[in-house]
Amino acid sequence: MLPRPYPLYPSLAEGEELAVFCPRYTTPGGIELPYRIAAHGKSQTRIRDRIMIEPRLDLGDYVVRATVDWVDLHVRLKNPADYKALRKKLKRLIGFMPYADPLDHEEGQEGHEFALRLQDPTKKQLVSLNVLHTALSEFVGKPVPLAMEVAVDFFPRDATAESRQKMVALLQHHFLPPREPWFVEKGGPRSTILRRDADRKGLKGRFRQKTFVLPERASDYHDEKPDRFWSKFPSRQPYVDGTFYVGPEKHPEMWRVQDKISNQRRGKDAVMLADEERRARIEVQLQGDAFLDLGITSVEELVGFRFEKLAKRYFSFWMATLPFSRADGSKVVSFANGWRRRAYWRLFAGMGVMGVFRRDQETMTMLKRSNESLPVEEKVMEKGKPKKHWVGAWTKEKDENGQPWLLGEHGFLVSYKALNERVRYALADLKL
Repeated sequence: MLPRPYPLYPSLAEGEELAVFCPRYTTPGGIELPYRIAAHGKSQTRIRDRIMIEPRLDLGDYVVRATVDWVDLHVRLKNPADYKALRKKLKRLIGFMPYADPLDHEEGQEGHEFALRLQDPTKKQLVSLNVLHTALSEFVGKPVPLAMEVAVDFFPRDATAESRQKMVALLQHHFLPPREPWFVEKGGPRSTILRRDADRKGLKGRFRQKTFVLPERASDYHDEKPDRFWSKFPSRQPYVDGTFYVGPEKHPEMWRVQDKISNQRRGKDAVMLADEERRARIEVQLQGDAFLDLGITSVEELVGFRFEKLAKRYFSFWMATLPFSRADGSKVVSFANGWRRRAYWRLFAGMGVMGVFRRDQETMTMLKRSNESLPVEEKVMEKGKPKKHWVGAWTKEKDENGQPWLLGEHGFLVSYKALNERVRYALADLKL
């Protein structure tokens, strides 16, 4: 069942104030995320007759900073060694001890290749590792960057849990990642939380909670009418005190949104943060092909990388719009259109812009299929030929069935300009 936004039966007229209730797990209750129905002021045909669901959370109440959470470097040794001996040697030579994962052998055995992980890396640490091969002959060549995790943090100025969790809910509802990871096995949007009786020091008791399921293929619903499509989305709203994931853990791209109240390090207990250090966080983990696409092949290129390049693909936020905003003369039509708007609003309240976009994509697919099955004289025509799509343009991107997306790159969504700019500025200020 979709979570209930308030009020239960909104009119969704322009100017109306609403709220989405976002539940907590570790404590009773939840928070309300405020919205207003507003004109979007855009002239594009695809959204001309639509109205916007506008967030009312004041972004000025937050300090936004970007950081590189960790970096993995590939090193090669002339003589085999085990990871414990390598870490001790690095501690003695450069004054710090990065994590070392074996790449060409099992843990506990000796090998030649390792991935060194630097938590919260600095330029000084990276330069120290980069010149090791000149001082020690056992290191073969310079280290090569393999992966990294970049995070954007939102620190509430009042340092309260409610303000943090409102930002977490905002990020969950308005974040739109690239669509490729949605259909990879175990890559769909999901949430991880800790049981109330979990041992927090050892981080035990963790379990996965499915937030909502995107349909696997358009053909699953070929007999359904578009108006009945909403009921085909199983949904459970993510908790604001959990960790929201998109993309599989081993995938080149994986995102997390979380209420960050502790620092978790491998091999150590979680260290709880002071109130003023706690923040809402969105982070992306890049490895494999995704990291190679950045063009970072050396430590020098990593140190000089312009992180604002990540904003468009990896930190992109959008607002949903509602259909059928025009006044209609027929009471029956007006009632039906009002029902559709409310169903659309409830869909957004439960699944955010990811669910809204996917619903629109499926509806357009069904409409296209329906049009193609009609006799020629009944088809929707354009310039004497059957119309292939209703909104937007065909794109080079493909869906999970290898078909072009019908709605263009972002469908009926409108860019969340204020949030996108705050994130882009934070990334532009990030330097190693």
